[in-house]
Amino acid sequence: MLHNGFAQLSQFTRKTESYNFKSHFYLHCGSVLVGSNTNVVIKGQLSINGRPAKLDILKNIKVVLTTYNYIDNLPVTKTYNGLAFNSDKELVLTFQVPPNLNRIEVILKCDVVNATTKQIEKFKDSHEFKVHANDIAKNMHMAMPYLRVIDGEYECVFLGRNGEPASKKKA
Repeated sequence: MLHNGFAQLSQFTRKTESYNFKSHFYLHCGSVLVGSNTNVVIKGQLSINGRPAKLDILKNIKVVLTTYNYIDNLPVTKTYNGLAFNSDKELVLTFQVPPNLNRIEVILKCDVVNATTKQIEKFKDSHEFKVHANDIAKNMHMAMPYLRVIDGEYECVFLGRNGEPASKKKA
């Protein structure tokens, strides 16, 4: 140790790096309308020995987004490769909302090279979004209100289970 020109020998124990990665997923339910594009927003958090670290050291970032319909639960998968996290921005994935959507599963995988051991550590995080269109499908006459912005003006619209306008609804 060195302080104000005074030096003293001491022992130093270097810790092996311990990485931890977690992510938060967000989907705006009001944007889940059949045939329109919607976004899943992912915010990653990386820590080394319990302290926040920059996300740009993550490599091979891959997201698998799978949608399931409520009729026969068939999966439709879209893979996003070559992604990169930015420490001050979220990762935004855009996809088209299919008809009869029941749930959305998002799986994120990434790697980091441990500087101490030179080994690759793999991380995986996932989230599942339930879409309540299945409840709407049970009642064919049900519609839900949605707030839209059109040319800077707000408009409240009532839409049916497939995003079609519902007529004769009182607000």
